[in-house]
Amino acid sequence: MINKISLTILCLFLFVVVNAQPKPAQRLLTGVVKDHSSLIPLAYISVSLKDHFIGTTTNENGEFDFYIPDSITVDTLIVNSLGYKPVYYALDKIDKTLSIEMQSNSFELKEVTIRPLSAEDYIRLAMRYVKMNYPDKPFVSDGYFRRKVLENKQVINFDEAIVKTYYPDYQDTVKNQHQLLLYRKAEEKEIAFMKEKRESKERKKEAKIEKDKANGKTLTEEQKKEKKTIADMFGGPDKILALDVLKEEPDFLDTTKLKDFEYSFGAATTYQGNEVVVINFKSDGKVDHVRTDGKIYIDLNSYAIVNVDFSAEFVIPLMYRPVIFLAGYSISNPQFQQKVSYQEVNNHWYPQSFQFNVQVKLEREYWFKKNDVSDIFVAGLFAINKIETENLKQIAKEFRYDPKKKLEDQVHNTEGITWGELNIIKR
Repeated sequence: MINKISLTILCLFLFVVVNAQPKPAQRLLTGVVKDHSSLIPLAYISVSLKDHFIGTTTNENGEFDFYIPDSITVDTLIVNSLGYKPVYYALDKIDKTLSIEMQSNSFELKEVTIRPLSAEDYIRLAMRYVKMNYPDKPFVSDGYFRRKVLENKQVINFDEAIVKTYYPDYQDTVKNQHQLLLYRKAEEKEIAFMKEKRESKERKKEAKIEKDKANGKTLTEEQKKEKKTIADMFGGPDKILALDVLKEEPDFLDTTKLKDFEYSFGAATTYQGNEVVVINFKSDGKVDHVRTDGKIYIDLNSYAIVNVDFSAEFVIPLMYRPVIFLAGYSISNPQFQQKVSYQEVNNHWYPQSFQFNVQVKLEREYWFKKNDVSDIFVAGLFAINKIETENLKQIAKEFRYDPKKKLEDQVHNTEGITWGELNIIKR
């Protein structure tokens, strides 16, 4: 995925330069989650039920809305995050908006646990236990997809979707099946960077198309292509789900390539009440055009990888720099951040959330007028809020998501759901 995004970024820079069903009654729980010591809101914290596979995630301000079917009266609400003690509430005792303060739970790992194994040994154990720790049978998830693009801190693209996904075999390379249940756009503007030049090129293209039509010529495949936004260039929900490190196995988890990275122990922490060993890693410079560093979190009870958080800097190859410079462009090395989290359900670890950010600065220099300057920031998020493991059905072929088509043209709301009743990340 990193290589694909790197290629997409370089290409961008170089070429720019159901029928309605009766709805079950639901109860809405609202709240805000903060750090106990600093009272700073905690973003992207898991809020879920212990005995039912549904949940939600806090937004950037630590706020959440959580819809729970009225049929669920007895259960425990769990608020969970890396480095914090889990918070529990009896569901039948909650009668008001929750204000939750989470206490940090970092500690030094006992020497007797660390010394016999190296950081690399923990990674080898984690990969060895993949077949035991992660689901080996099909399952279905409902997830919330969000994609946002900012140019110079102004939102130019924002869209979101509800996606049902069927996982035929999580531990294999078999492709997942996706269905868009809902989709909507809140913002859609054109990037300002080099807008005049692009509009001029677009007018010439349209004029040629009209001329060809008048002369009876058939449109080429290139002419038929619809114009894509920056958000489209970074893909839809399928691309974010493809960031799953356990299915893609990036180099820093490939046990045959451990020599290409430096590994060390970080301060141990906890997750879902269990002790977690933290492995810091960074590339040693041998990986072509990418500098990577991050953290791997491994549960000590099961040796399951429960979280991976890393960043990568794409170093523009020297062979391209003279071309970019002579064309009058200035491009910073693109920065990429990715975070993948997993959740434990019935002694197996299922995907929970995927996040990525891409940031880069573009500049087009001119002699006699003001330079074009754009700071581009792309953020993608996919939060799974429901998992089903029984009575499963594959996605019907006619409803399956096709990444080659626009999202808005392939919504199949076979479940008759509406935005107002879903566990999405609160805006």
